[in-house]
Amino acid sequence: MKPPVVLVSLVIGITLCVGALWAFQRSDRHSTESLPFPNNISLRLNGPFEPTYAGELVADQTGLFERLGLHLDLKSAASDGDPITLVSNGIDTFGVTRGDVFLVARAKGAPIVAFASGYLESPVEFYVLEKSGIHTPRDFIGKRVARQAEQDTAMIYDAMLARLQISRGQMREIPTGTDITAFLNGEVDVWPGHVGKDSLVLQQKGVAYDVIRPTNYGIHVPGTVYFTSEKTIREHPELVQKFLGAVIAGWKLAYADDAKSVPMILSFDEKTLTSDQVRFELKDQRDYVLPLGRRFTEFDESQWKMLLNILTDQRLIHDSDSFNLSRAVTYEFLKEAYRKPIDFGN
Repeated sequence: MKPPVVLVSLVIGITLCVGALWAFQRSDRHSTESLPFPNNISLRLNGPFEPTYAGELVADQTGLFERLGLHLDLKSAASDGDPITLVSNGIDTFGVTRGDVFLVARAKGAPIVAFASGYLESPVEFYVLEKSGIHTPRDFIGKRVARQAEQDTAMIYDAMLARLQISRGQMREIPTGTDITAFLNGEVDVWPGHVGKDSLVLQQKGVAYDVIRPTNYGIHVPGTVYFTSEKTIREHPELVQKFLGAVIAGWKLAYADDAKSVPMILSFDEKTLTSDQVRFELKDQRDYVLPLGRRFTEFDESQWKMLLNILTDQRLIHDSDSFNLSRAVTYEFLKEAYRKPIDFGN
């Protein structure tokens, strides 16, 4: 006996509706409900959407994660938790944080592992007026130097002076916050800041300035790092590999054609960002995300060893002898990413 025509039509209609709903979910590029774990992933940044994260922003905008079967929820910094806590607790899959913050947290027991870098070098720079006559760290002696306690600028400043065997007592250190106004007002002679940020303010204000880079004086430590939980590394290494492949491709695309990448980055926060700002920051940070002779996201062991020694010397990590760097950092995903790069057909 044939089923009634009305029943057949009803079944077909329900099937089409379900299919349409599934297709709609698939088309929502930021949906975290359309695919089951482990295809749903999230990345927690340690700041607002900006060129610092150009690799992941461009990869997201060009659909590179989706092409690998990943649905990425890309999140800016949270007011209710830092990336390390959120990743450690399983709320987010991946995180971005400073290299020094990562190591200190790992030393305190956070179950996290770093597998790549955004900034391959610390973005800390020291700014001086062009007319100041200050050209090297030794010229800091006797000058008014801003010092931002408990910031990465203070860590790098102390490490650079120690490496050059310059005593901090030879400077006139002025405790400050991170607001560059003190430098603009002439209250300090040397300003510790960050590439693409403080330099942008100085450029916008029309200030003629020079930059002193710690990398020119032997300080080479990871700037920002991508990390995940030990559990994700152990149970879902394929997620890490795909995520990293997309991020590397995103960084390449970001610098291949800024006419395309600038609008992509700008689209994340058109109220705050401007095209000129994004273009300036991309150019200013280039030497830090891709130093001469290096490859995007690729840190090396010597950088981590130097950072661990610096943090130990400054008593930010108290027992380096028991700190297992090989468990905190892995190079396997980077090796595989560059041994067999993902072909996106671009």
